[in-house]
Amino acid sequence: MKFISTNFFEPVAAQVKMDIPAAKSVKPNLRTLVYFELVAPYTESEVTRKEPTFSSPLEANNVTVKYLAKPIEIWFFDQITGKVFFKKKL
Repeated sequence: MKFISTNFFEPVAAQVKMDIPAAKSVKPNLRTLVYFELVAPYTESEVTRKEPTFSSPLEANNVTVKYLAKPIEIWFFDQITGKVFFKKKL
């Protein structure tokens, strides 16, 4: 079974040896956890606004908030059993 994930800095790849029936049983419960550390200024926000017009009389306001973070560690694990297949510091 192969895992490939990417972060903003470098790709992360992992390979775990298991037989085909085991891989098929793990696949539906396989999850990824990425541990992050927030970095200053911690958040960014952006507000966009769509003005109403005669043809589209609705006004729309959209607020987007982004957390600024640095990835520290990535895990691939089975969410049912808790077994960790791969763990790497980034």
